[in-house]
Amino acid sequence: MSNDQTASIRWAIEELSKQKDEIESKISVARKRDDTSELIKEVLAQKDALDKRISALEDGLKVSSELVQAPVTQLENEKTEISEKLEIAQ
Repeated sequence: MSNDQTASIRWAIEELSKQKDEIESKISVARKRDDTSELIKEVLAQKDALDKRISALEDGLKVSSELVQAPVTQLENEKTEISEKLEIAQ
């Protein structure tokens, strides 16, 4: 084999090695992209679940606020007054 042929083969091997390295780099980036895409899907699903939970809590708050409008402290004071009256009555 001549020096030119040997040099040509070495050059071809180097070029193929460069191409392989470039593809491996692209594969790495593509995997990270896919992982990021999956994470985004998971987080969006969690966000959707949280939005639904918040909505349910808000609905519950609205219903309970309509049922009882007085603050807890006021109701506790009323309970104490009634308890005192009960003790006196008994």
